Amino acid sequence: MIKQFFYEHTEIKNARREMYEMAKTTNGNEYDIRGIFHHQSHYAAAYYTAPFIPDSTVVIDAIGEFDTASIWVDGKKVWSKQYPWSLGLFYSAITKRIGLTPNEDEYITMGMAAFGDCTVDMIDFINENHHKGIKRNKWFWHTAEDIACSAQRHLEIELLKIFHKAREYGPNVAYAGGVALNCVANSKIHELFDNMWIFPSPGDAGSALGCILAHTK
Repeated sequence: MIKQFFYEHTEIKNARREMYEMAKTTNGNEYDIRGIFHHQSHYAAAYYTAPFIPDSTVVIDAIGEFDTASIWVDGKKVWSKQYPWSLGLFYSAITKRIGLTPNEDEYITMGMAAFGDCTVDMIDFINENHHKGIKRNKWFWHTAEDIACSAQRHLEIELLKIFHKAREYGPNVAYAGGVALNCVANSKIHELFDNMWIFPSPGDAGSALGCILAHTK
């Protein structure tokens, strides 16, 4: 019998959705589908495809079941952040705010950042309200490029904090999750390490491979 795997435990995801009064998704258990923890699938995809043995593996995305960022060492999760804290959801919200399509146009937000000015007051405001919801009127006098610039800068600051934690485990790191598609931030992260491997399809599209690797390795 062929076993089927899915890149999250839907029953745990639904528990989180119920907690925050969100619509539930289909429970994979109803179809005899085995769930793999979402960040575990990202971890496996990055770790087992790396051309070296990673000392740590970092996963950062919008959200799994509850996890939104995690660090893995020797197959075990040693650090994590949970929803509603989420760099991925934050960046998607900024993408929507400047008139683009979230979960699709984040690469444009990243590119626009190079044409804007990062103001201290906006970066401070983002830092204070990152996961609390951002009032629209605060952005009224800023251009889309300035918003993108400040959001990108905030993302980079938060990512470097996480990767400094990962660096404590050694100089070789693997990285996956949708946020790993931000190549501008990646160019600054890699300076912390001797070797850095970013799984070529770090978002959910690569999690099918991650599910199989997590199950078989």
